[in-house]
Amino acid sequence: MQEMRKNRKSFTLVELMATVAIVIVALSILLISLVQIGVLNKIINNRTIAVTHVQYVLEDIKNAAAGEAFSNITTGLNDGRWDLSAAAIANRGLIPLNNETIIVASESGTNYKNITIESSWDERRGSSDPGRGNITLTTIITNPAPS
Repeated sequence: MQEMRKNRKSFTLVELMATVAIVIVALSILLISLVQIGVLNKIINNRTIAVTHVQYVLEDIKNAAAGEAFSNITTGLNDGRWDLSAAAIANRGLIPLNNETIIVASESGTNYKNITIESSWDERRGSSDPGRGNITLTTIITNPAPS
């Protein structure tokens, strides 16, 4: 009987079960990684869209600074001309993120304005982890013709 076992060229049940367990663990890790990659891809996509929206608002402010009197920029900043809700973002031809808002703040000097633009939105980072995404850009706009 021992001679028959030595000539056998097959796997035992224990070896097959161990192999299946290793494959299941490896596939589980791979699946979890793929799900995380999908979530991170969505987060990066949202951040890219938010940066584009903030740059759009910044360009609008720069264009106003070039086309209007520099002092009128302060009025536009103070009356919230560039503070946008999701509906206002959509009205400008952009696709807003979920519950997105854009807030513009400024500090003024004699011939410059330090402008900070913040975009925030609702973002799902996983099945049970609702979060709030946020992008902030800051720039300085100077008076092209100081008096």
